[in-house]
Amino acid sequence: LLFHRRGDASKILYFINQMEDGPEKRCALNKLNRMIEYGTLNVCRRKQLLGYFGESLAEDNCGGCDICLGDVDQVDATTEAQMAMSAIYRTGQRFGFKHIVEVVVGAKTEKIFRFGHDNLKTYGVGKHKDRKFWSRLLDELVARGHVNRIDEPFTHLTLSDKGMGVLTGGDAFSILQVREAKSAKSA
Repeated sequence: LLFHRRGDASKILYFINQMEDGPEKRCALNKLNRMIEYGTLNVCRRKQLLGYFGESLAEDNCGGCDICLGDVDQVDATTEAQMAMSAIYRTGQRFGFKHIVEVVVGAKTEKIFRFGHDNLKTYGVGKHKDRKFWSRLLDELVARGHVNRIDEPFTHLTLSDKGMGVLTGGDAFSILQVREAKSAKSA
């Protein structure tokens, strides 16, 4: 059983980034990335666990995890990722999660008007989705290394080389989406 919340990876990454560069930090980043992959890749969970311990599963479908039972779908989110990363880029890569979400959904905040972000091409492009979706997407982009979370001197988001690959249209980005449970039929 894995209790996974998308924001957890960002918090753990913050603590890893406080470590001095070296083998321990690289090991911690590797372990975090493997855990993120486990929770987000559309691959049999049992196969991933066995692979971690050097074992293999002969079948493609274990018949027991959420992936093999068909409880999740891998959804292309390239366009949405490009919208969010474009907002990060167009705001000068000097603002945090909340502000980027506010720009993408087209919020009318004092901060957006003060910085003129209501005049950006990305202002309001994501109003078709709620703030929760955009927050989760940004968490996923950070967790998978497409966006960097910088906490000094203040929290702000920057694009990584990996993120630029998605933003410029060379790479795709997908997310897992849990299928909605079907309501039980009354007898």
